[in-house]
Amino acid sequence: MTLVYIFIALLTGIGIPLQTTINSRLCEYVKYPLLASFVAFAAGTVFLLLVSLAIGYDIFVPSATFLQEPWWIWLGGTIGVIGLTTNICLFPRIGSVQTVIIPMFGQIIMGVVIDHYGWFYSPHIPFSLPRMFGVLLVMTGVFMVIMPRKKEAEKQSATTQTKTRRIWQLVGFMAGMLVAARNSINGQLGVVLESSIQAGLIALITGTAVLLIFTGIARQGLTNITNAIKAKAPWWVWTGGILGAFFIVAIAYLVPLLGTGTVVIIGILGQLSCSLAIDKYGLLSSRKRPVTFRQIIGLGVLLIGAITVREF
Repeated sequence: MTLVYIFIALLTGIGIPLQTTINSRLCEYVKYPLLASFVAFAAGTVFLLLVSLAIGYDIFVPSATFLQEPWWIWLGGTIGVIGLTTNICLFPRIGSVQTVIIPMFGQIIMGVVIDHYGWFYSPHIPFSLPRMFGVLLVMTGVFMVIMPRKKEAEKQSATTQTKTRRIWQLVGFMAGMLVAARNSINGQLGVVLESSIQAGLIALITGTAVLLIFTGIARQGLTNITNAIKAKAPWWVWTGGILGAFFIVAIAYLVPLLGTGTVVIIGILGQLSCSLAIDKYGLLSSRKRPVTFRQIIGLGVLLIGAITVREF
């Protein structure tokens, strides 16, 4: 059964680049990144709400749960929005390479720390020398996969002042740590509510509410969304939120079973594998980019690291 869970985690990682590509295309139509994120969160919320009603889940949380459970258990959606907004801010300041790598490293480090100490009531998985070796292999694999096709963007980012760049690098690392913490928080919320679907729904509702405030949707957003519909945007650009709903539910379900670190690392393996496929074949109208031998080797190193982390 564990192999099934690992396969689901891999599929979740594979789906993330697809969602990112879809939301990026949506952003071209609605003009604002946060507005695209709002549409995605809102679509995911509506979809998961309909699923909950269809299968007979009670969408209301008992008042006693709010009083008995720790306050941080409700922060998953807000943390997700913070991580998303941070990535939007990072790209023009530290370049595309570091925007991808540094948050990933933050996720990996925070994931194994959460496992080691059992924070957020996650499964306790002690940190050992073999597990540390696996983490280093994962980081090496990530670096090998991403670096070859990002050199030009990295050179452009070198013009940024060093001190300012280091501050943003730290911000990116902390954003990655927050993403790992969000996964654990949503996982624990799923345990408390005895439903990963209900946990995902709460996270999406919270994130949608936060984005509603940030985007000022009532003032200008509806016009941009209407313009996107009039421009005959492809139907699939509206599906990113539905994919996101699946991912949130899957992660909330898997973290209590596999641990945060394992879910994060397997997800990264799927994420980078799918990213290379999108680049090579130009999926979802994206620009084709060649995949190098070094990137393939990097995926192999990442896979070995993921196996090592899981086994130890």
